[in-house]
Amino acid sequence: MVTYFTKDAAIHANKIATSTYSQEHVVQQEANLDYILARVETYAEDSKSDKEKVLRKTAYLLRYLAYQGHIFTDGNKRTAFALSRAFLELNGYTMSAGDEKDQKARARMMKEIAEGRHSLSHVFKWLGKSVERKI
Repeated sequence: MVTYFTKDAAIHANKIATSTYSQEHVVQQEANLDYILARVETYAEDSKSDKEKVLRKTAYLLRYLAYQGHIFTDGNKRTAFALSRAFLELNGYTMSAGDEKDQKARARMMKEIAEGRHSLSHVFKWLGKSVERKI
């Protein structure tokens, strides 16, 4: 069974992401947030395994929040990444922190995702390389 977070939790994540850099927190496309969160619940339900299901849902959440949602005026990539990590944690998985080189590569990947340079399938495969079951 997959565990989901609420819209309020998503909005709160952006408040944290924007306050870190003294940016104003503004929700500009709440309907898009509602749509993405509802779609995550129905997306990839026919997956072959629980891990695949969670990873596909996480990829959807990450890509659509970072690239197409335009939910917040600032902090969309940071919020998408934080929520994706939280979603994984809620469902028994963790994303390896990696070293400084890995973190720079991750930041570059997030920028590319936000620019629409990667398909949903590519994001899923990318996540699969750094996600493991929590012990």
